[in-house]
Amino acid sequence: MALTLLNPPTEQVVSLAEYKEHIRVTTDYEDTLHALYIQTATSIFESYTGLALREQQWRITLDDWFDKLQLPRNPVISIDRFEYYHDDEWHPYTAYVFNDTERPATLLTLDTPALDYYSSPKIAIEYTSGQFGSGSGAIEDTIKFAIMTLAAHFNEHREAFTTEKLEALPFTFTAIANLYKIGVFEL
Repeated sequence: MALTLLNPPTEQVVSLAEYKEHIRVTTDYEDTLHALYIQTATSIFESYTGLALREQQWRITLDDWFDKLQLPRNPVISIDRFEYYHDDEWHPYTAYVFNDTERPATLLTLDTPALDYYSSPKIAIEYTSGQFGSGSGAIEDTIKFAIMTLAAHFNEHREAFTTEKLEALPFTFTAIANLYKIGVFEL
């Protein structure tokens, strides 16, 4: 299974101004670096919890059929495309049930047509997900705090890591992220 981000979110969960206030920085000469810390911390939070905090589009590619597929990056808003590869071309697949009431959201296949086993990938699913829509005020403060804590950790620990000085994720980040974690994804 391969997961690819097709359309990333258009806005950040934590604004640069919020983050700079959190770390008590008033200068702007490292704004690009601070924005990278925020983006990286947000990506880690989403990966760790399985959530999509802002609307984004993903593609999953698979090499074989499945009975039940748990979709990463929830909640899932819509299934935009579901296709399979057979006779040297892609065909739309519609014999599935999408359950967005489960966490994580699932797809169930009802009928499994033949696939070309000499090509890879054989199945492609594109979907849109997003937890809280748009507008930075819609994100819960605890989530923002976890992201700012991890971004601040990156700011404080800029040196290269070695086996003698290996830093774990801050406890505050993992404690908050565990509140939102939605489970393990299985095929």
